[in-house]
Amino acid sequence: MLGGVVSGSNPVEIDLGEARSTIRELADRAPETRQIRAGFQLPVPDGAVFLDRTHPFVEGLATYVMDTALDPLEKGVATRTGAIRTNDVSTLTTLLLIRNRFHIVSGGGAEERTLLAEDVRLLASKASRPARTG
Repeated sequence: MLGGVVSGSNPVEIDLGEARSTIRELADRAPETRQIRAGFQLPVPDGAVFLDRTHPFVEGLATYVMDTALDPLEKGVATRTGAIRTNDVSTLTTLLLIRNRFHIVSGGGAEERTLLAEDVRLLASKASRPARTG
């Protein structure tokens, strides 16, 4: 949905040639450089970048996915629900992005004012049993 293509395993090859310009900008690459060679465990192969959870590309991509999920004008990839199945996580883990909206009414009569407040929380839960694979 974001237009990028991931192939390979160690390292992975990420092709951002057809990705949205916003995603290419997150990769902090020159416009003509649309390929990223990356590993997720150290040591990474020669010529590959280590993508951990604090890498600017990973953080930027996560921020983009979360921000567009909450924006009704964007066609975000995580607008409502999603699931990922992977063998890299040994315990069933559930993440919930909760957005609470509150209408706050103050005053009365002609002086009544209505305000909208939002609160966003990320909740996580791990199951007590191992995740099923396959």
